[in-house]
Amino acid sequence: TGFAHLAHNHVLHGCDNPRGTCDMQHGYEFERMWRNVFGSSISPSLAAGHVQAYCCVQFLVRRDRIRLRPLSFYRRALHYFGDSAESYYALFPAPRFVKRDDTVGRTPCQHAMYIWHAMFGEPLQLPRRQMDSSIPLFMKLVNIEVEALGDVQVADSVIDGWIAANMELELTPHSTAARVN
Repeated sequence: TGFAHLAHNHVLHGCDNPRGTCDMQHGYEFERMWRNVFGSSISPSLAAGHVQAYCCVQFLVRRDRIRLRPLSFYRRALHYFGDSAESYYALFPAPRFVKRDDTVGRTPCQHAMYIWHAMFGEPLQLPRRQMDSSIPLFMKLVNIEVEALGDVQVADSVIDGWIAANMELELTPHSTAARVN
């Protein structure tokens, strides 16, 4: 894979999710941020569950994935998030109004954590890593946080399937051991 989140907090956006939660207080801001960063006239919807990813900004990305986008894309994103107040003004409906909580929490950057994978060529809906056959076994650690408890309680046959698939992968030339040696 060319991109991998290192954080373990998988976030299920949308109102139709296994936890039955529906917190869409940032839907407007996310869609505005997406349009500004990607230069797009449309955006995915958090409320509809179009985006599922891991929180935070610790990730690995291959050089070829970074080069999928032109330098002008990164310059525009840097300007939007770092060189100006534009990211604040563009996100909120009231013109030129930014709350103290927004500046302390860097709200625009908080929303950006859900676009890194898309920026580097991954699908909008990332599966939980323990169910993703494209990543090595050592990265499939299940999150210990309460939000993951519902996902941890799966049938033994599913867990056996994960282990078998990873054991099979470890017998190939693409295994972790083969790449290290």
